[in-house]
Amino acid sequence: MSFNYMSSIEQFRAYRTIKLEKVAKFCLKIHLTANRMTAISLITGLAAIYFLFQNHLFFIFAAIIHLAADGLDGVIARHSQSTKQGKYFDAITDALTNFVIIIKITYV
Repeated sequence: MSFNYMSSIEQFRAYRTIKLEKVAKFCLKIHLTANRMTAISLITGLAAIYFLFQNHLFFIFAAIIHLAADGLDGVIARHSQSTKQGKYFDAITDALTNFVIIIKITYV
């Protein structure tokens, strides 16, 4: 019995899309696009990193919002017209957040 990593990821994405479909449609109704959700993800991710070793409650709060926004932006993009720029923005945002957290941990 072998484990197919890519198949599991695709299955989880399909599950997440189905479960968050109503939330994505509501976000689109209030003009909260995938790019705006990615920007929220970036801001809350940087806030979480800022509070990482300073205030655990704020860190947890910002990290949860960051993770939710980061997961929801893809669902919103799949329910609307996704763009190549949006995919790049999401990838750059994720890479920047990862880079900044490595810098923060190294600094501390």
